[in-house]
Amino acid sequence: AQSYTYDGEKKTATVEVSGVPANMTVTEASSNASATHVSDGVVTAHADKVKIEKDGKDVTPNFEIIYVDDALEIIPAELTIVTADATKTYDGKPLTAGGTITGLVNDSDATLVTTGVQIDVGKSSNTYTIDWADGVEQTDYKVVSETIGDLEVLPMKVTVTVIGGSKDYTGKPQTATVQGTGLTDSYTVALATSDASVTHVSEGAVKAYADHIQILDENGKDITDNLDIEYVDGWLEIIPVKLTVVTPNKTKTYDGYG
Repeated sequence: AQSYTYDGEKKTATVEVSGVPANMTVTEASSNASATHVSDGVVTAHADKVKIEKDGKDVTPNFEIIYVDDALEIIPAELTIVTADATKTYDGKPLTAGGTITGLVNDSDATLVTTGVQIDVGKSSNTYTIDWADGVEQTDYKVVSETIGDLEVLPMKVTVTVIGGSKDYTGKPQTATVQGTGLTDSYTVALATSDASVTHVSEGAVKAYADHIQILDENGKDITDNLDIEYVDGWLEIIPVKLTVVTPNKTKTYDGYG
């Protein structure tokens, strides 16, 4: 079979004539077989017109011609797809990236549309679809190479600090406060507490951790898992209340009594 890569143009079969004496000329040798698209399939090609002349005279009827048919087909044009990599720190907004498609006969035949999206911390493939133009036969193309990029969102770095310290004894439990730094203005610390508690001096210094943290974005979505949190622990202790003891002076003449 005579195979041609799709290029949008109609392809015809060629006809070769052999065994003609040197003093004669093949003036016509053609086939009506043609194919343009892969969907045309394998087209049988006959030698529909053959003409042999000698000195300008048609002598074709004087030959016993043996016809050997052939076939004609169109094979798909090869496409290469590349979608890009992209990385960013979490900001709550979709991460996307473009891509390229090469090998189209006409650039207007199709458009590569990347469909990969990564919002939360993690990694995913930058997938794609091909948007074919009206009238284009998809079978005329074949994707032979794909390079698929990755979309990666990295956690935002945040510091959570527990503020404890030394507190005067009051008879009531004393607790630590927790604060976060490094957040953008659109994020809110909805919960930041420590379970650490101390009441008496005898309890000594108690380690205070940030036991409960919840951070929300501007839409109220919990984004705590999208953060790279550095925890700075604190301490709590009770210090004794200072007492002042005063004993009064008293004087008398000895009378034998205390």
